[in-house]
Amino acid sequence: MFADSPGVAGLEVTTESGVKTVRLNRPDKFNAITWEMYRGITDALNSAADDNNVKVVLLTGTGKWYSSGNDLSNFVKNMPAGGPQEMADNGRDVLLAFCESMIKFPKPLVAAVNGPAIGIPVTTLGIRHPWILF
Repeated sequence: MFADSPGVAGLEVTTESGVKTVRLNRPDKFNAITWEMYRGITDALNSAADDNNVKVVLLTGTGKWYSSGNDLSNFVKNMPAGGPQEMADNGRDVLLAFCESMIKFPKPLVAAVNGPAIGIPVTTLGIRHPWILF
């Protein structure tokens, strides 16, 4: 196994035997997803799509939770100069890229839901039907 994490805090990306594992790794925050983690997941899926050595991607969480959804601090910290409208526009772009990377992913995408799941992690579980397995 080797780590190919994009260096994103709270996200662990590894590849072993054709399986790329994308692990939400913020158990102290119930694996709440930050904007940086959304970008990291998107990058991991896009790179896996182009990597002939990756046959399947596994999404999972660390600890007792799969994910508690968005990290609410996404909406209050680091307000851009353009205020709430710019923040909303940036969030839209990040989430659009995230969802698009799942919808267009050409390989099996498996979620190992290891505990409670709330919000967008639940919403996106069915986005790849019939490839996603429960």
